[in-house]
Amino acid sequence: MGAESCIDLLLRCRNVFHIRQVHAHVVANGTFQDLVVANKLLYTYVQHKAIDDAYSLFDGLTMRDPTTWSVMVGGFAKVGDHESCYATFREVLRCGVTPDNYTLPFVIRTCRDRKDIQMGRVIHNVVLKHGLHLDHFVGASLVDMYAKCMVVEDAQRLFERMLSKDLVTWTVMIGAYADCNAYESLVLFDRMREGGVVPDKVAMVTVVNACAKLGAMHRARY
Repeated sequence: MGAESCIDLLLRCRNVFHIRQVHAHVVANGTFQDLVVANKLLYTYVQHKAIDDAYSLFDGLTMRDPTTWSVMVGGFAKVGDHESCYATFREVLRCGVTPDNYTLPFVIRTCRDRKDIQMGRVIHNVVLKHGLHLDHFVGASLVDMYAKCMVVEDAQRLFERMLSKDLVTWTVMIGAYADCNAYESLVLFDRMREGGVVPDKVAMVTVVNACAKLGAMHRARY
C-alpha cells in the first residue's frame, strides 16, 4: 500500500481507534518512513485531540520537517497545554528550524490566552528576526495578542502598519478601544466601513457597546 492509499485511509478515520489501526498498518508495511505519511498521521491525531498519541509519534520520529514541528506546536496550543506549546516552540528555534506563518500564530495565541505579554514580546522579536512582521496572519495574531493583553498602543501601531486588514482584525482593534477609548472605537468603525469592509454581528455588538459607554446610542442605529 502506497502513501496516497494510507493518507486516504487517514482521511476516512472517524475516531482515535481507527487512527491507531492505520498507524499500526503503516508501521508494519514500511510506509511510515515516508515523512508525508507520518505528518498526516500526526495531524490526524491532533485533529482528534489525541495529544498523547501525537506526541508519542512525534517523539519517535528520526526525521522532522517544518510541517512536523508546526503540527505539534499547534496540537499543544489547541488542547490548552501552553507549557508544552512553549517548550516545543523553543525546540523549533534550538534546532535551527525557521518558524513560519502557520506555527507562529499558534504560539502568539497561546500568549494571548495566558495574557503573557512578556512571552508575547519575545515571540514578536522572533517574528521581526525572521522577517514575518508583514505577513497578514502573523500580524493579525500579534494585534490580537497585544489587544487582549491591553497593550492597546502596540496593537494600534501594528494594526496601522498592516498592508491588509480583514474583518476579524478590524473587530479586534475596535473591541480593544471599546474597553479603554470608546470614541476611538467609533472612529475605527467608521474607517472600516469607509474602506468597504462590511461589519458582521460581532463587529456590530462591539461598536454598540462602545456607543453605550459614550452615551451615544443614536450612533448605534446603523
